[in-house]
Amino acid sequence: MTHPVEISFTAMDAAGLAERQGRVAILVPKAGRLPVGLPRATREALGRAFASDAWKGVKPGKALELAFPAGLKAEALQLVLLPADADAKTARAAAPASAPGSARAETLVLAGNHARG
Repeated sequence: MTHPVEISFTAMDAAGLAERQGRVAILVPKAGRLPVGLPRATREALGRAFASDAWKGVKPGKALELAFPAGLKAEALQLVLLPADADAKTARAAAPASAPGSARAETLVLAGNHARG
């Protein structure tokens, strides 16, 4: 039997992001814009990730995962590439994934900087 994931939508207060447990996913349009309010260490780590060959190989609807990201207490941060002009199939494929063994871990999805968010 499958158990649907509980989804709730709230306005995000970036001030508490550094202390948030679980997982964080950021929907990133092709331009690579990040949401405001990320801790400085996180922004620097994401800058290095965006410059990496690993990010250059990410296809639309897919993600690059950073384990134990700098500046956050989260266990993982996923950068999900979702261009602003993505079709519905690509947008559905972009759903952040849970790591094995952490299916019940709460995932915060930051989509405020994205047209499809």
